[in-house]
Amino acid sequence: MKLVTSVFLCIISIVFTGCTTNAPLTGTNKSPILPSKSQADQTPTTHITKAETDTDKTKTLKIGNISELKDDKTCDDVGDILVYAETRSYWVYICGNKQDTSQSSYFFKAKSKNDKDKPSIMGKASLGWRQTSFVGIKDNYTYSIDIPSVRTNSGSYKLPSLDIYPSNVKEITLNPEDVQHELLTKYLSTAPYRQARKFYGQWWSSESDPLLDPKKKKFIKHLMDNRENLQVCENRNREPSERREEGSVLYKLENGKYVLQLRCNVYLKYNSFNFFLISEQANGLEVKFLTQPKDVAKFGVSVDEYEGRIIVGRPLFDPLTRNLSIHVPFSGLSKNGYLSTFTISNEQLELIEFRYADRDDNFYIDPILYPILYP
Repeated sequence: MKLVTSVFLCIISIVFTGCTTNAPLTGTNKSPILPSKSQADQTPTTHITKAETDTDKTKTLKIGNISELKDDKTCDDVGDILVYAETRSYWVYICGNKQDTSQSSYFFKAKSKNDKDKPSIMGKASLGWRQTSFVGIKDNYTYSIDIPSVRTNSGSYKLPSLDIYPSNVKEITLNPEDVQHELLTKYLSTAPYRQARKFYGQWWSSESDPLLDPKKKKFIKHLMDNRENLQVCENRNREPSERREEGSVLYKLENGKYVLQLRCNVYLKYNSFNFFLISEQANGLEVKFLTQPKDVAKFGVSVDEYEGRIIVGRPLFDPLTRNLSIHVPFSGLSKNGYLSTFTISNEQLELIEFRYADRDDNFYIDPILYPILYP
């Protein structure tokens, strides 16, 4: 029975985030970080992606523009229809204001088509931490709907689905009525939610721009050539340079200014990084550490012996808002952990939000749903 339960927990975890391992405690409701303008301005298209259904038969996922819905009044009481999706058993709506997609919350409506035993859910939702799904908690249920990405037909990425499951149960059962997991068969959206972020490499990697790879290689070489003077990755291991480059990400802020997320160590349970603000000057590179501010210590977060230069966890940086969020899970299911969010202000990191969860149930929730401790 323990083995069955463990396998089931892992499946649930994969549905939302992938199985992970423990990370030590040594982390708030924010406005969502929207996709880049170039992404939002793409010409609406409809395409077909192969998807494996719950019954192992082949279906297709139709992806298109929300304009295909005509005279649908489902969201009129709370706003516009931003996303519409279908599964075998559900119609799903994400409602909001098309004129203000920077809002921090949305309205979620999942209506059962014809099965009285399947719960219909209506409640608030947020754009998930990694902006790849809409998530929320209502009464005894946690719910999620994925935003498709161009990689959903890859075996290494989960297929878009709707997931509804009890959020407060104490005993795990294999009763299929307890967990609703159904693949999407249709997905229509407004431009900002047409496609999820693309991720490269492992789960800890952030979105990367391949056009910046030559510059990233140059910057990393400069840092590693001057690692002692610059105090780069003090607790480093001796990884081959190509692996360090693969696990690092360079972001362009403006002409001549960049943020480099440099991977230091790869641990079994979590990873560590240095973050640098790098400016190209006429006489060379100007390098400044972005260090974790000491005020996170009041929440029980340990600021390392290297004065906050080493940051541990799952990073996500958005160059448009200059916000850096770090997720540190305490368990494989990530039901416990913290999410700290910083912004770059005056060339240093400033804490703007801190979320923390210490849950006693057995289900994963997106870190964006952790209770807010700050501000």
